[in-house]
Amino acid sequence: MLKDRGYNIITKFLINENDNLSARFLECINDLGQKTFIDLDISASITANSDDPILIVDGIEDRLPHSLKNGMFECSGLEVSGIVIIYDKNIIVLIRDEDGHGPYEFKFIINNTDTNIYPDIIDEYMVYPIVKLSEIQENAQLVTENIDEVTKRLQNTIYENCKSGIKMTLAATKKLENSILEFIDVEIHCSNELAQSIHTLKDILEKYKHAPNTEENQIRYQKLLFNLRKRHEYALELINLCQKINHKRDKIIKYADYISEITTSCLKGLKDLSRPLDN
Repeated sequence: MLKDRGYNIITKFLINENDNLSARFLECINDLGQKTFIDLDISASITANSDDPILIVDGIEDRLPHSLKNGMFECSGLEVSGIVIIYDKNIIVLIRDEDGHGPYEFKFIINNTDTNIYPDIIDEYMVYPIVKLSEIQENAQLVTENIDEVTKRLQNTIYENCKSGIKMTLAATKKLENSILEFIDVEIHCSNELAQSIHTLKDILEKYKHAPNTEENQIRYQKLLFNLRKRHEYALELINLCQKINHKRDKIIKYADYISEITTSCLKGLKDLSRPLDN
């Protein structure tokens, strides 16, 4: 029935409630290539496979900000029943009731696979519209048009959030650079101060070697030795601090390489957009 109306099923999600399995959502792609989730609100014959994801109700608070979830729900508008937000093995469903009230939130977790088939961090969440099977059965063309409109709004919103996030990431790298430059200034100042202090103390210490062996001179001599020891301890500490910063260099290079790989992938993946594709 769905195929005849322009929908290809990707995944069947089964709900485990009190050890009873039932089909609840279908993950589908329509003829426009847009992903949507179909709420099985009417009886239908579904063949379950052993590799179908099984969802269990998860009562643990998810990591997504409340403002993000509500913002995405409001963005979806009234053309669809709600939205599905996916990250890691978490599936967040925000849906309206028959009277349009909501959102009502349901949190599920996939518990029958060790492989994360969806984005594994919050910054890589994706949002898809939910439509009802009964609505597709009644007017498939209208549902397709609604999915097209809602998908465009959701993707534009996520994209704008992404661009804002990139600006924040760039600001973070500038903060990193400023922090390193600040450390360099402090390190140079401390290094010069230490070198001058050690040089001065050594000159004074040399004079005390030839000074009269009085109790007062002995006390001053011991203080000089103590101060020299502390200065050399500070020198070792300064070296240790430099090494701590350098220890993060490989990670910074790794992040830079990671972003370069993403840029290369973007150029490679989108290079054919200016011409028709045969397959």
